[in-house]
Amino acid sequence: MMGRQCRTLCRAFSSLCTMENCRLPLELCELVIDNIPRSHPWWEGHGGYDLPSYRVKFTTICSAWLPRALRILYHTPVLTEPQQLELFVHTITRRPPLADMVYELVIDPSDPRKYIPFLRHTLVKRLRHLTTLILGFPSRMVWVYPPRYHLLVAQFPITELAIHYRQFLSSFRTVWFETFRLIWSLRHLRKLHLDMQLDTVPDLTDTDVHRLAAIRRPWACANLKTLVLDGWDYHDLLPEHAFGTAVERLCFQLYGNPISESGVFFTQMSDFSSLQELYVAVKAGIGNSQDGEEASITSAYLAPILTHLPPQNALATITIRLDDAGGHAQPSREAFLRELSSRGVDQLVTKKFPGLRSARFEVPERFDSAYDEERWHGLLDEHLAKLRGIVSVSVHTYGQDDWRVKSLCWDDDDEDSESPEGDDSFQDDSELGDRRSESSDEDGDEDEDIALEAGS
Repeated sequence: MMGRQCRTLCRAFSSLCTMENCRLPLELCELVIDNIPRSHPWWEGHGGYDLPSYRVKFTTICSAWLPRALRILYHTPVLTEPQQLELFVHTITRRPPLADMVYELVIDPSDPRKYIPFLRHTLVKRLRHLTTLILGFPSRMVWVYPPRYHLLVAQFPITELAIHYRQFLSSFRTVWFETFRLIWSLRHLRKLHLDMQLDTVPDLTDTDVHRLAAIRRPWACANLKTLVLDGWDYHDLLPEHAFGTAVERLCFQLYGNPISESGVFFTQMSDFSSLQELYVAVKAGIGNSQDGEEASITSAYLAPILTHLPPQNALATITIRLDDAGGHAQPSREAFLRELSSRGVDQLVTKKFPGLRSARFEVPERFDSAYDEERWHGLLDEHLAKLRGIVSVSVHTYGQDDWRVKSLCWDDDDEDSESPEGDDSFQDDSELGDRRSESSDEDGDEDEDIALEAGS
């Protein structure tokens, strides 16, 4: 939404600023330009980035905008081909001030067999402000990076790292070892996002995991404050004590099978004793538990995570987001609420986290649902009674303008679509008809090479 608003504002400003006798001060235009880069909530990590073909447009509006627009263009170079790297190096060598504008770098090879050699001495020397590195490992990738690759990356002043795996990696064991060698080599790392979108659980043995843990440096992740773990069935692949003990903001974005309470995943929990914020998002349907019983959102994820976290006073905010409420993940709102109550989630959090001040629930609802935020708040207040007067409970419903949310909503929607007699909180909005999501970004220009764009 922010990106669309910025585009609209910039189009308006561009038409005004190119007018003769423009009355808008340049500072106001520059303020709009500065808000073009997408900002993500901390729990989303670095899940996406704007392509250069979008940002380059702001360098061609007028000469007065060019200096500020170049900052936006060079803030986050995106390299998908080795040739782009050559042009990028040539550009910043010819125009050194451009290198000082680079704060993020995206390495996302389009071909799994190609290596983009961004660890050149020229880049290490010139990219003095590079603090964020985003690495994409394409599907069917083989490891093509040089020996001691992690030590070369550590020459940059990296404080934020995001690694995205796409589908199944043919050399997963090597990639997994090299991933943690890299993470544990960055002494100043403060934010980490591991995005593990794997089609199949890799065949990594317990011996492999123990060998990986053995190479961890004592000081590894000592400064890590924000951790986002995102993906399918990665829980038992993590080495023990992988992320240090200083994490303050922790996000789990979870898919797939329930977490095994006997696995290594919960060994990590004892390390998270300094949390200030916890964000748990259930993003897909859940399989059966180990005993064959049908699992639910609460039994598969919420209760085990809250149970295994150590008691602590600093944890002030817990957010629970349901991205897939339908199907066997949770058949009805009533079942979800009833299980929250029966498992004593309210008693658990107030006892273990005495400093807790806010509990936020984000739930999908169709636009015509009678379960608005006010009604949800009343139901949660009823089922989490021990939070009253101690913890502020808030609710955010989302998806009202997105037709796709129908597949994510509750199975009992059909039953509850009509208003029961005497229940004023139930309002029938069926007359509103179906809404459809807004069209995606109308700017469909083809991707252009970043270095060629910058030189234009």
